[in-house]
Amino acid sequence: MDDEAVRELAKAYWSEPGGGDAWGEVTSDHAHGNTPELPRILAALVASAPSEQSWSTIGTGPVESLHYGGATGAEIATVLRATGLPANTLTGILKGMWPDLLEELGMRVHLRGLLSTAQIDWLLDASAPGRSGSL
Repeated sequence: MDDEAVRELAKAYWSEPGGGDAWGEVTSDHAHGNTPELPRILAALVASAPSEQSWSTIGTGPVESLHYGGATGAEIATVLRATGLPANTLTGILKGMWPDLLEELGMRVHLRGLLSTAQIDWLLDASAPGRSGSL
């Protein structure tokens, strides 16, 4: 998949949130299947997101689909690292995931070196200001 196709897929994803061909291709095909293109797709989703607040949708969509496709916490961290995105952006993405799921995946360990300790602590604390409740 060339860069232009990745950008077009990302734009189409945001034009049909929650359904449609692009949504299915990103979540079911690429994320669930952990394809080699996934890090580039995630980075393109960030670049084409309607707002920074939309980044959490990437966590609840493709990143959770990656997990439900069988990826471990270590594999998820590898994909996130491969995006080349900065820590604050990755925190915005992971904000969309339930703290309990992040804990279950061992993300406290897997995100070391990728996010600060404070960012990891915040993501895993369901009661932290700005976080949603846990499952």
